[in-house]
Amino acid sequence: MNKLGVIINIFLLLTVPITVCQAVEAPYQGYVYNVWREAVPSPNGYLPERSITGEDLGVGSFKEPQDFFVDRQKNIYILDSGNNRIVVLDEHFKKKAIIDQFYGENGPETIVLPTGIFVTPEGLIYLADGKKGRVVKVNQEGRILQEYRRPESELIPAHIEYVPIKVLVDSSGTIYTIIKDLYYGAVMYNQAGEFLGYYGTNRVVTTLQLLQDFIWKKILTKTQRDKMARYVPVAFANFTIDEKDFVYTCTQGTTTNSSLKKYNPMGVNILRGRNGTLADYGDLETEYYAEHSKTYRTQFVDLVVDENGFINALDYTFGRVFQYNQDSELLTIFGGLGSQLGLFKTPVAIESINGKIMVLDAGKNNITLFAPTEFGQAVHTAVKLYDDGLYEESIEPWLEVLKRNSNYELAYIGIAQAMMRIGNYEEAMKYYKLGYDREGYSKAYREYRTEVLRENFSLVMFFMLLIIVLIQLFLKKDEILRKIGRQRKRYGD
Repeated sequence: MNKLGVIINIFLLLTVPITVCQAVEAPYQGYVYNVWREAVPSPNGYLPERSITGEDLGVGSFKEPQDFFVDRQKNIYILDSGNNRIVVLDEHFKKKAIIDQFYGENGPETIVLPTGIFVTPEGLIYLADGKKGRVVKVNQEGRILQEYRRPESELIPAHIEYVPIKVLVDSSGTIYTIIKDLYYGAVMYNQAGEFLGYYGTNRVVTTLQLLQDFIWKKILTKTQRDKMARYVPVAFANFTIDEKDFVYTCTQGTTTNSSLKKYNPMGVNILRGRNGTLADYGDLETEYYAEHSKTYRTQFVDLVVDENGFINALDYTFGRVFQYNQDSELLTIFGGLGSQLGLFKTPVAIESINGKIMVLDAGKNNITLFAPTEFGQAVHTAVKLYDDGLYEESIEPWLEVLKRNSNYELAYIGIAQAMMRIGNYEEAMKYYKLGYDREGYSKAYREYRTEVLRENFSLVMFFMLLIIVLIQLFLKKDEILRKIGRQRKRYGD
C-alpha cells in the first residue's frame, strides 16, 4: 500500500464522527497537502449527488462521449462522439434537442467522432471535427456557417497531420484550436478563417537528462546525435476560457509546476502562487506499481473555471479533481477510479453549473454531478470574502473551516492574511506560525515591530537619548575625573 493509503486508513480509524459520516457517503477520502508536501486527510469538499446516463435523459445510451460544454444560458451540450451526435440539455438536465446532422452546401453531413465543443453566448456551436481535419461553426439547427481548415502557412509543419481536437472562442471572435501532436501552441483564426499564428507555446522543461544530452550533442557525430532523443515542448491537452478572456491550459507529461497555466491576451502565463512564484499542481507524490514497473503521476485532461473563479482540473491517471483558487492554493481534492458513484473509469471532461461540478466519463458513459459539502462551502465563502476585499468578514468562515479540520493550513494562512489587512499584526504572526508560513510571519513581524516602535516613540526616544548621554559620559570619564581631581586639589590647598 502506498504512503497516502496508509495515512488515509489511520485517519479513518482515529478521526471524529463527522468525518466518518462523510467517508460512508463517499467512496473516497478527501485530502490536501501540507507544507512538507505530504498528503494529509481532510473532510471532503464535494460529494457525489447523482449519476446521469443517456437512459435517464430518454435519449438512449451514450457511447464514448468526449466533451461537453455549459453555455451562458446554462444549457448543457454533450458531445456523444460514439453516437455521432450532440445532446442538448437545459440546466435541470431536461432534453432540449439532439443534433446528429450538419447541413452544408452539399446537403446533409454526418458528424464523425468529434472530440471538442464550444458554444458562444449567441448560441453558435464550434466543433473540433478531427476526422475531417477542420473546425466547423454551425447554428442551433445544424446549418454549417463556416469551416476552419489547415492554414496555408509554412508555420504549420508539413509532417503534422492536421487533426483539431479542442476548440474555444474569445469575446472578439478569435478561434483557438488545439491540434493533435502540434507543440507550437494553439492555432488561431479570425472569423474569416485567416490564420493568425500560435498562442501560448509551452516551453521545454529543463531536466538533468536534457542537460546531459545537450553536452553529449556537442561532442558526438551527426549520426550519433540523430539517434538521441529530441526535446520539444509538450502540446496542450485541453483549455478553457473565462469571462475576461483569460485562457487556461492543462498539459500532460510535464512537471507539476507547469501542468496548469493561465494566459493573458499577450500569451504570457500569469498563473502564480500568492508569493509570485510558480506553484505546483496535482498530486505531489507519485505512485509506483511494481507489477507494471512504472511510476504514475497526475495527468490533467481537462479543466474549468467556475462562477467563483476557482480552477477545477481533472486528472486522467487517478480520476481526481483538484480545485485551486486564483493564487494557485489547493482548496480540495475529490474523486477517484472505481465503479461506485463518485468514481470514474475514463474521465475525459469537466464542467461546472450552479455551484456544482460535473465530470464526463467515456468509460461509464455517464455524467457524475458533485455538490459542495458544508466544509467545501465554508472554504469557498472564506476565499470569496477575502478576494472581494471583505477581510474581516472572511475570518469567521475560516474559523468554521478549522472547527472541521484543524490541520487545514490554508485556513490559518487565510486568517493571518485577513489580520494583516486589518492591521492586527500580532495575531497575524500567531496564525502565520500555525500555518507554517515563514515568509508571511516575517512580514507580520516587521509590521508589528514598526507598530510597537510607533506607539512607544516617546519612550524609545527617551531611552535612546539616555543611552547617548551615558555613552558620552563614559567616553569622557577620564577628563571628568581629572577635572574633579583638580578641583579637589584647589580647594584642598
